[in-house]
Amino acid sequence: MNIVLVDDHPVVRKGLKSILEEDAGFTVCGEAEDANTAIKIISETEPELVIVDIELKGNIDGIELVGAIKVRFPRIKMLVMSMDDGTLYAEKSIKVTLLWKIEFISAVQFQIRLLQNIFTDHMTIRR
Repeated sequence: MNIVLVDDHPVVRKGLKSILEEDAGFTVCGEAEDANTAIKIISETEPELVIVDIELKGNIDGIELVGAIKVRFPRIKMLVMSMDDGTLYAEKSIKVTLLWKIEFISAVQFQIRLLQNIFTDHMTIRR
């Protein structure tokens, strides 16, 4: 599975890339720190999954980026991630989940799932 990572923190992208490629066997085919770069990379690489940080810096936040991606690339699966546990962005996460049928996951939940999968020998990202 080809994945594009969109997060404005290089250390987060590096960590996710390491986990996804080395531990899970996925291919990170692109990384972006902002929405404009993300759209360009997605157009060039046509990934199967895009993982987006909800708190992107810049003119376009993660929620707006998800909408733009789903309009232009409706077949791409999306995973929205936040360092928050979901309470701060509850309204936005509900909008994302209902409008675009995209899973919202906190970074902690993501890490817990990855750890659970390591111990059960299942390295998958569920939608």
